[in-house]
Amino acid sequence: MPPVTERIRQSLVSLHMARALETLDQTLSRLEKGEISAIEAIDELLA
Repeated sequence: MPPVTERIRQSLVSLHMARALETLDQTLSRLEKGEISAIEAIDELLA
């Protein structure tokens, strides 16, 4: 796992964002495939 992804995971844990933590891998996968934009990925994680 890249260091950036691990830092994001740690931040989500610190912020008690369990749902975002659960969906992070799927959201990153969709982002890498070009299915969603970066801003949409942020929105999904914050929703």
